[in-house]
Amino acid sequence: MTWQECRDTSLQKLFQCYNGPDEDEATLRYLAAMPAAAKRDGHPARRTFQAIRIYINGELDGLSQAVTDMFDCLDKGGRVSIITFHSLEDRIVKQAFAPLAKGCICPRNFPVCVCGRVPQAKVLKAVAPSEAETAENPRSRSARLRTAEKL
Repeated sequence: MTWQECRDTSLQKLFQCYNGPDEDEATLRYLAAMPAAAKRDGHPARRTFQAIRIYINGELDGLSQAVTDMFDCLDKGGRVSIITFHSLEDRIVKQAFAPLAKGCICPRNFPVCVCGRVPQAKVLKAVAPSEAETAENPRSRSARLRTAEKL
């Protein structure tokens, strides 16, 4: 597949065209070039480089399991707090906390709970950076702090 063909295909094809760390950055920039509308939120290739970095480094592979393992190590009343720096991480952490906070899973039409399941955690509201912090450090705008307390 030529570089021109890769440029015209999806991000998945871009990963297939990527030849490893020896790849020329200028070539990747060429592949990741986006229309002018995408330039509103920083460099047009920023998200593509982020996706390539996450994919190559396997940054999200063990996150869900790590959250569960950390929670299992807590004593009653202990808290685990995780700072996420982009939406993919945030979604994984949020989805890992959700089953811990879920109680009864019986159908609503059951008059009495038969599963006996109780919530294991209280999930606190996610904390985003304040406007003052974002003004001082613009890179913090996507960060979120998520906390779960063991019951």
